[in-house]
Amino acid sequence: MKNLKVVAGLLCLVLVLVTFGFSAQDQKKLNFYAGAGAQLPLGDWSNVADMGFHLQAGVLYPVYKMVDIQAGLNFFYNTGGEEYYDLKVSNVVVSVDGRYNLPLGKTKLFLVGGLGTYFRHAKLTTEYVVMDVVQSAVIQASDSVTANETNIGLRLGAGLGLGKNFEVSAMFHIVSDANMMSLGVCYKF
Repeated sequence: MKNLKVVAGLLCLVLVLVTFGFSAQDQKKLNFYAGAGAQLPLGDWSNVADMGFHLQAGVLYPVYKMVDIQAGLNFFYNTGGEEYYDLKVSNVVVSVDGRYNLPLGKTKLFLVGGLGTYFRHAKLTTEYVVMDVVQSAVIQASDSVTANETNIGLRLGAGLGLGKNFEVSAMFHIVSDANMMSLGVCYKF
């Protein structure tokens, strides 16, 4: 666990240094982006969490004619629950991805792959009813449990450019036992 936090910290440091290094090289080549979209839990995680949302922001730097590096900060939020429990999960993700832009004329199709450090915070609240037979009373109570964990995850996706500044994309996040897929719209400036 301690080694994983060191790796996560180093990944964050590399992200910051890479971003500053790129901006110092050529300010005109940098593209910043911001976006939002839906986030879908996959596998076993989809049994307890409902569809959520995500927000993203980052920088895109062209390395070669068809290859870019993108470094980003993402926020994912899901809820879930049934009659007696409520689940809230948030992920803050620091990511570095390679991006290959397919040469298809005016259509801007791209493939993305990379790594992210996923900082997850989960809170589970359960409600229960206790019957006090001696006093003939019904007591309603609740308990909350929180958990934090850090994971390294693989990110694979594709997208399509819409005009000069808009993009739509789909990304698979392969993260321990909480895999997910995000569908989003992004604006580059």
